[in-house]
Amino acid sequence: MTNPNSTNDIYLNSETLAIVDLIQAKTSSPSSSAVIALMVARYGNHFLETWEVTSAQAPEQVRPVAAIASPVIAH
Repeated sequence: MTNPNSTNDIYLNSETLAIVDLIQAKTSSPSSSAVIALMVARYGNHFLETWEVTSAQAPEQVRPVAAIASPVIAH
């Protein structure tokens, strides 16, 4: 567990940062970090619960997506 008062720098590639910027504008979030916190708070548990779902278990929910190669978060 990390200290809630600590800071971490996470760098986004330009494609991901563009999406974060759009989400920031749409949600009126104060910063890129706030967008990432919002996304993790809202979707983190779902992501963890469904990470290993296979197409045999839920074919309608599993779709291939392009991987983003760089680590995430801007400041």
